[in-house]
Amino acid sequence: MWRWAAGFTLIELLVVIAIVGVLVAILLPALRKARLSAAQTACASNLRQMGAALMMYVNENRDRLPLIVEPIWKLDGSLDLSADPFVEQENDSFAWLLRRQVKNWDLLKCPAAETGYPLLAPRMSYRVSAANNYDGQVRTEEELLNADGSAQYAYSLKYLNGRKYRLRYIDSYAVPFKVVSGVGPFYLVRDFVARGPTGDFRAPHSKRYNQLKLDMSVSFEKHDGIGFTYP
Repeated sequence: MWRWAAGFTLIELLVVIAIVGVLVAILLPALRKARLSAAQTACASNLRQMGAALMMYVNENRDRLPLIVEPIWKLDGSLDLSADPFVEQENDSFAWLLRRQVKNWDLLKCPAAETGYPLLAPRMSYRVSAANNYDGQVRTEEELLNADGSAQYAYSLKYLNGRKYRLRYIDSYAVPFKVVSGVGPFYLVRDFVARGPTGDFRAPHSKRYNQLKLDMSVSFEKHDGIGFTYP
């Protein structure tokens, strides 16, 4: 005589489903946190390797940093969101100038980045401190000083500018502003922070970003509201 084996009752099945649901609810945030932490660590590693490439360039070029102007900047200070950092012709981008020092171009993309350039197919998701001021334009040291010797705060020598590695920069805490020596608390390369059409900021690491500083250290910072505006 055949005997049917007893199966799960409806109550037992519901209990199992409930337990699985609780476990998933507990594990998913932990997994997400672990994934974000791994991306942040990988991003910091990218920046350290970019710093190493810059130091190689400095050592090979009489202690001078490269004059970098990313193609995303237009001459009027606006942005060309279709710019490709790997285009050869008349290009002073990080990617082109350091093509001998950087062997793995995956370094130029943060694993947590949502935006970069070119906009539709990002090949770079880091913001390089271009030229020597906020809008990507190149200014000489003489153009940064007023007739009375005071400094123009809008433009600063704190950026990559093809001069000696021991850069000078504008001390924003001095009144009137003055140009001083040293690397200063400034960045060379940082994560891309984008600002949408409604003004919402999108930083790659949960409202934080990594940055490579002038002393070649990498710091993890809360984003400061400075970002490119995207359509």
